[in-house]
Amino acid sequence: MTRLVRSIGTWALVSVLGSAHATEPEPAATHRLTIRARTADGELAAHASLRVDAISALSGPERSLERKISERLRNSSWLAADADVPDALDAHGEATLDVRGSWILRVGVATPTESECVKVEVGPGADDLLELDLRRDAIVALHFDERFGSLTSCAFRLGDDPVDREMVADGDGWIRFRGLAPGTIVRPMLPRSVALHRDRDTSIGVNPPEILAGELGTETRVDAAIVEEPLTTLRGTVVDEAGRGLASSIEWIVTDGDRVDVVREVRSDEGAFSIDVIPRAMLRVRAALHAEAIVFSEPQSSTVGVVRLTRFDLEDMRARGRVRGVVRRDDDGQPIAGVTARSTQIATGDVREYARTDARGRFDLDPIPAGDLVLEVDTGDAMASKRIHLGDGDTVEVDLRVARCEYVEIRAIDEATRRSIEQVVAVVDGRATPRTAFALSRITPTPFEFHAPGYEPLTRSLSAADATHHRIVVELRRRSP
Repeated sequence: MTRLVRSIGTWALVSVLGSAHATEPEPAATHRLTIRARTADGELAAHASLRVDAISALSGPERSLERKISERLRNSSWLAADADVPDALDAHGEATLDVRGSWILRVGVATPTESECVKVEVGPGADDLLELDLRRDAIVALHFDERFGSLTSCAFRLGDDPVDREMVADGDGWIRFRGLAPGTIVRPMLPRSVALHRDRDTSIGVNPPEILAGELGTETRVDAAIVEEPLTTLRGTVVDEAGRGLASSIEWIVTDGDRVDVVREVRSDEGAFSIDVIPRAMLRVRAALHAEAIVFSEPQSSTVGVVRLTRFDLEDMRARGRVRGVVRRDDDGQPIAGVTARSTQIATGDVREYARTDARGRFDLDPIPAGDLVLEVDTGDAMASKRIHLGDGDTVEVDLRVARCEYVEIRAIDEATRRSIEQVVAVVDGRATPRTAFALSRITPTPFEFHAPGYEPLTRSLSAADATHHRIVVELRRRSP
């Protein structure tokens, strides 16, 4: 049997992370995967619908670290030449896929009243047969009228669950929420990119606001309408670590893949602010020389309370110090000559100083602005980074070990349910980003702080050594009511 990576209960589409090489990849061997499914009664799942999505993350050693971090390639070809993905199983409840190279696939099979969705590995050493046993579920199906027929996805929440999920339309145009227990309350919402007017004081939503799932083996169909809703005024206060009000910028942002769009921005001179937003809005809070914070508005709440920002450790602007050291290969300890070591001030994000290594791999940054710094070396296919504090008049010695970097996807799941969490923002060195793919070293961890609506923030340092199949999974814990 093909090894299952992790069972999942949704049909959410996953972006394909392909090879990050700028040149054409080498031809890969083709592997045939046979998918076979049976219904809950043990019968062949003849003509059941089939959906297959691919997930992969491969590094591109010939490119710079900055480019590796900023790129996220989609729609890489994982199918063999002249092959395609059938949209349904055949009369014997089977389908075959010709897959080029090694991939993790998400395979979903469904009938009108039963479904199953799993992740599998395909490639050298993996089995060539995937057998699925479908399970009866309650289904809620949503369809928009002709004016909104181009909408192919819809976000939703289940019961009091604070986590937003997203579903896509099947071939018949209906958006189906599968795998539900009888009596589950489904609260549909439009995708965040659709559910707001940037220049008006209203947003648009879905009517009915709640749908009740029926019994197992049934599908509840609802014709949905689009309605206009007023924005909510959200209030709060931004303070420093001592509780003093901070001059700050509060941005209502939405994310689309790796992109962040600012919908609305307000400024506060003394910390107190108010901003008009949609329910479940994401706010980015900024203040000079402080780490950014991410805040989520809660349903039926008009306040986010006190937002406390952490100040970067920045010495007097005139303070100077010295950083010197040696750059070595991690595998054999040999010094690396002719590479550039650079210093970035975390408080401002400015790259302040550069120095090239000599024949012994040594460098000397003197003098450079003091404070919290990140020292980095990028050789193209390998990297090293180290976070240090440099005081006024100090001299800091560092040993930078260069190791191959890997392009890693980071995904967040619910600690209790193991379900994927889609609306996650990472804060790295005080900067918030919705990116889920990062270039990480195998030996030098990078500190992350993860935020998601309804969950406690998680602080964790990660390296490429933590990844399995170029993926790291972090577990977030629900916030107590």
